[in-house]
Amino acid sequence: MLSVAVVVGVFAVGKGALSRVLELGLLVWLGHISFAMYLVHQPLIGHWVRVVEPVQTSVWLEVLGFAIALILLSAAVFYWIERPGMTLARQLSRHLRPPPAETITVPTDAVA
Repeated sequence: MLSVAVVVGVFAVGKGALSRVLELGLLVWLGHISFAMYLVHQPLIGHWVRVVEPVQTSVWLEVLGFAIALILLSAAVFYWIERPGMTLARQLSRHLRPPPAETITVPTDAVA
């Protein structure tokens, strides 16, 4: 429990070396596309096993190729599907919000 509290405190302050590393543009961008990675990695593995593995390439080349394919596909899903979807959801939520409740004012002379 103490170690979790220390980790939370370190990241809350955000002044450590690890915090600076996590603020790097590439890592922030990978964080943005991470949900798309979660969505596409399993279908990509299925296609990868059928298409690439029979070629019998080097394991390291295969891992590198899969990582590049996953990042490119995830970025495409993020920019062409996820972001437009978030924008559409935001616009729809503005139109679906109920109007603000009417404020009732009580006259001060009516209070006994």
